[in-house]
Amino acid sequence: MGKSIIIIGSGIGGLTAGCYAVKNNYKVDIFEMHSSPGGVCTSWNRKGYTFDYCIHHLAGTKPGTLFYSMWEELGAMPSEVIFPEALTSVEDFKKNVFNVYYDFDKLMKEMAMIAPNDLEVIEKYIKALKTASKTNILEIGLWKTKHWLKNFFHIMRLMKWGKVTMKQFGEKFSNPIMRRFFPTIQYDWEYIPMLLHLNIHAGVSEKKYGWYKGGSLKFSQNIAKKFRDLGGNLNLNAKVSKILTRNDTAVGVKLEDGTEHYADYVISNAYEYNTVNKLLNGKYMTKEMKAKYQKPGEKMVMGLHVFFGVDRDLSNEPPSIILFLEEPIEIAGEKRHKLDLELYGFDSSMAPDGKGVIKAIFDTEYTYWKELYKDKAKYIEKKEEIVEKIIEVIDKRFPKINEQIEVVDVTTPVTAERFTASSRPYGDKVTFSTKEMLKTMFNKPSTLPGLTKFYMIGQSVGGAGIPGCAAMGKNVIKKICKADKIKFSS
Repeated sequence: MGKSIIIIGSGIGGLTAGCYAVKNNYKVDIFEMHSSPGGVCTSWNRKGYTFDYCIHHLAGTKPGTLFYSMWEELGAMPSEVIFPEALTSVEDFKKNVFNVYYDFDKLMKEMAMIAPNDLEVIEKYIKALKTASKTNILEIGLWKTKHWLKNFFHIMRLMKWGKVTMKQFGEKFSNPIMRRFFPTIQYDWEYIPMLLHLNIHAGVSEKKYGWYKGGSLKFSQNIAKKFRDLGGNLNLNAKVSKILTRNDTAVGVKLEDGTEHYADYVISNAYEYNTVNKLLNGKYMTKEMKAKYQKPGEKMVMGLHVFFGVDRDLSNEPPSIILFLEEPIEIAGEKRHKLDLELYGFDSSMAPDGKGVIKAIFDTEYTYWKELYKDKAKYIEKKEEIVEKIIEVIDKRFPKINEQIEVVDVTTPVTAERFTASSRPYGDKVTFSTKEMLKTMFNKPSTLPGLTKFYMIGQSVGGAGIPGCAAMGKNVIKKICKADKIKFSS
């Protein structure tokens, strides 16, 4: 065994870095604060129901693609993958329904039936999906010269869609139902570039994206098993309190129990703010970081999850429903005009036979929940109030479901902070632009000026979702191997 590496956090980036480090003859210790690996890529069981926190559309489910090869190297593939028939169903209580099928022909017919006078717009949309199906922009960070040559013209044809939001494209329809429904079809994110939606939708149609049967924790556990099988040490319930430095070089970590552990390199897969401000005490903070951290953000995208385990067969329901409400309801201090529901009836492993899981997801504000948590009774009361409001609405869509609910769970930004130390955003509010999206897809590990033998990886430093964080973990080991004059092996 060669040199040693300590990794803080067993999120997907940390686990991936650990696997590739061991494969390249490094001695690796991962220190994880929680009792299970995966970070936010997790799920949990309540009375036989699996409540999933993370995966929506996993990239890399098709053999022969770059991400699939990476998952194969990490022990996550081969595994059973499910490809639902539709992305979502957008509905209202006037019985208007838009089923967003992955099959392009079925989607074309569905849209033409709803908006027969908008055939030109519909054809333009389907044509864009077909173009997107010929490439996968999420893999850009893994491309070599041959991949750029193969994909260049497809990428150029898609770039114009980076300048159009879902909302803007929806306004091209003359049909009022389609104008209202279309902008919401991708996670109810109306202001993202069309490019992101096209890539995901086309990816599933080509079976490049899908649902990992069993959910997020199973996915994380499979990679954690690979890490251990390779010879890596995964230390759970081991919270790091300090990164140890000597002569401006990272040399190890100190745990909350007081023990110190040393290595030739330290990689942090922890939340960036905590790494820089707490574990390093702000010593190596850049001017840009100082400015960013003086601007705490509020909006937590998909920060509030409300789960229901129901004694009801959901196998014939769509995997997702965007439900327009008759009257807005107040959830966590904000008026909501729609419910974003996820239904897991397509995966029989997520609930006991004949039963199902429904999840309602909301953007929410960090301070709202942080303040509530100071009074645990009020915090619990507010969660219960939200549950009752959601039940009242979904009972109209699923009659008598209020009598079929067997278990409920609610996670807030405080929940995520307690279990993973992930917290609020910082810096100016950034529009989800194509430029920012493409920037993250190169999956470059981050460093701090003045500190050597240290790297940061993960979503908080620019990892683009699960595959992006994994690619960043792979890239950091490539970087270390290059510094040590070792030929990288995958």
